[in-house]
Amino acid sequence: MKKLLFMIAIIGLSGCGGGGSSSSDPTSLIDPDYTVEQIEDDLELPPEPEETHPDYNTYNSVDSNNNKIRDSVERYIGFKHYPDKQEIAILNGLAKASFERQEAYESGDMVKYKAGMQSVFKAMLCYNYFYNGHAIDDILSQIKDTEERKTNYRKNSNKALSGTGLISFSSPTNGLDEYCKEGFNIK
Repeated sequence: MKKLLFMIAIIGLSGCGGGGSSSSDPTSLIDPDYTVEQIEDDLELPPEPEETHPDYNTYNSVDSNNNKIRDSVERYIGFKHYPDKQEIAILNGLAKASFERQEAYESGDMVKYKAGMQSVFKAMLCYNYFYNGHAIDDILSQIKDTEERKTNYRKNSNKALSGTGLISFSSPTNGLDEYCKEGFNIK
């Protein structure tokens, strides 16, 4: 199978999704055909993180269910995009890749950092394939919802530039449907 090689400069991502559109109440985004409880139960969403939690203001913040997705972002995605579980799975994949990228940055592990960036690119590719990318900037804005998180996001993107500055990413030129569904456990 032919592979298409994407060479994406990390600096390009550091400017995406400027932030500032964070909703203080993600339940206000719910489709009126559903209830908060119905969505929380169906998606097994974590509880709303407490502002008093010691990790609340850190980049990766609170992840009470240990799935490597910040609880506030997971809830935002679930409430805004329910009932489309395929869309939720891909956007959660983007959020998880961003979380793992940050962990790798904090540990100084450039191999894991670049793997995390490849996962970010895969989520973006798959999201664009199915949905034309309309929510990517929105989710990146949620990930970078404070000045501290935006600054941290830029710093870890710039750190990768001190290496090659580019990360290669291969994806199939055909069969994207299967590639994406398999990568995000979509039925």
